[in-house]
Amino acid sequence: MNPIVENHVTFGAGLALQKNFEFNAGAVVGLNKDVRVGAAHNFAPDMLDSTTGMKFISLLIQLSYRW
Repeated sequence: MNPIVENHVTFGAGLALQKNFEFNAGAVVGLNKDVRVGAAHNFAPDMLDSTTGMKFISLLIQLSYRW
């Protein structure tokens, strides 16, 4: 059973450092979505009557040069 991330929040900003240089940064936050495995499933006996979930944060940075 794989965790499911249904909703994301993203944000970022950019800054022109000089005429040809630009710095960008951002983040992605995956909000938690728990998945419950009931006692009636036969595919993974070790997962019966359990809950799994996942959330994450990804950070992004970029330095660009334009010519």
